[in-house]
Amino acid sequence: MQSKFDELEITAWDPIYGKLIQEVALNSCYDRMIHHFFPHATMAMQKKVSDFKLSLRKQFLNEFDKFQLEQSELYGIKIADEIFEFSKLDRVGHQAFAFNFDQDYSPAMGDGKWVSLDSMPALLPHWGNAKLFITDTAFVHVNPPIEFSNDRSSEFFAQAFELFNLSHPISEERRWIAEFWSDDFHGVTFCAVSRWISILIQFAEQNNVKKEQLYEAFLKLGLALNDVTVMVWASKYFYNMERPDTYIKRNINKNWEPLHHTPNFPAYPSGHATFGAAAGEILKSIFGNKIRITDKSHEDNKEFIGTPRSFSSFDDMIVENATSRLYLGVHYRMDCDEGLRLGKIIGMNAAKLNLTLL
Repeated sequence: MQSKFDELEITAWDPIYGKLIQEVALNSCYDRMIHHFFPHATMAMQKKVSDFKLSLRKQFLNEFDKFQLEQSELYGIKIADEIFEFSKLDRVGHQAFAFNFDQDYSPAMGDGKWVSLDSMPALLPHWGNAKLFITDTAFVHVNPPIEFSNDRSSEFFAQAFELFNLSHPISEERRWIAEFWSDDFHGVTFCAVSRWISILIQFAEQNNVKKEQLYEAFLKLGLALNDVTVMVWASKYFYNMERPDTYIKRNINKNWEPLHHTPNFPAYPSGHATFGAAAGEILKSIFGNKIRITDKSHEDNKEFIGTPRSFSSFDDMIVENATSRLYLGVHYRMDCDEGLRLGKIIGMNAAKLNLTLL
């Protein structure tokens, strides 16, 4: 995708700003971006960001010429401002945090269609119209779900019955996996998309990752995860598939409950599964599949089981993340299988990007 900030690239020399210090420019760029895109962050979080920026700046003052440092900071700010202006071209995606719910949106009604179980409107029903960065929908698409049926001999019923059996009773290991990957706790966890940013940061900290590899991974993850979210949300509201909780209560056991509250949007396909598959393909392409990582994303949370889990491959993380949605009781297997398929395609396309041509 071409944009008006294509020419903005952190290089060794810029005719206006002179010799640039990459780390300094990135520090000011990220700080500016956070203030642009997360004005709704809590005061405590904003203070953390400010303190971190200032601690790095203090370190830079001891290492670099003050004039070069200031010019590099201005360059980073310029990049952030240009990106924010470009974001305004996306009328659906830009500052969507301010209008997550559409009070006037009415989902399609009928057999097998999703219905909200609480008073909250649907979450981001128009997100499927946001801009894609690298995905051509003429070649990448979501396959339709299994045909809906209430018949006990149907394949659809078998999908729901699997969840019912998995939950009675649920083992402690499966409960741990379900809660460990959930990222559904509003105000407590980050979202399922940014979970993979957390994983990348932890992997870099726990392994000897070159900064060039880290920059590449961040960029490709951002592009792929954006496109995954847009395509998944477009499909969720297109198919408007009923969630397992209402289906199981109607057809199997009226007293059944998922392990945790069902997200307030349709089922098919699974966002979690798609995010993980896309991110995993990118991380494998840069770092290889056989790895060592302990994911400590939620180790300090007490509201659920956030005990760290260790992995020896990205494939293990991808599959466990997708399967966790079955254990949680919020997705059918078909949701997760299609998410894994779609995410792999988008992730592989992002992994193949030649960044020197962007």
